[in-house]
Amino acid sequence: MTIKPLCADPAPNKTNCKEVGKIACNKCFLVAPDWVLKNRTPAFAGDGPQQVSYGGGKYLWGNIPAIDVLQLEANEGEDYGEKLRLLFAASGDLRNVIKTIAQLTESYTQTVEVTMNDRDLDIVTRNAILLLIALAVEDFDASADCIIHVWYSTFLRKSDLDIL
Repeated sequence: MTIKPLCADPAPNKTNCKEVGKIACNKCFLVAPDWVLKNRTPAFAGDGPQQVSYGGGKYLWGNIPAIDVLQLEANEGEDYGEKLRLLFAASGDLRNVIKTIAQLTESYTQTVEVTMNDRDLDIVTRNAILLLIALAVEDFDASADCIIHVWYSTFLRKSDLDIL
């Protein structure tokens, strides 16, 4: 049985939307997680067992969906034209950075300065490598494939090693 996620957009009367979240909500870009559908406390908030870690406590990604932390159009307006400076403190992975940058409108042409940090040098190094791949490889498809393999795979392909 496949469970369909609920929309994560709360209605004005503070009730949760009961529609199926087929795609990200066009207002908040979120889909409600499974624990909302099952009316249970999520593992990260309860006293139950935490996520099983593998690899010495390193995580490939966080436990919530990526969000556009800026939401430029909704907050500053469609015609915002100033330089942006974003801080992702203890960012862990690149999900929110990627989502935020990807949601900028094509009409936004100013510089975006992003500062990221994390307490774990391995994570910072991984993020730096992924960003360097994205910036240095001109072929978008090859860059995306290489980033996915470096981020998630146990082994690297020869084409990934050639890029690195």
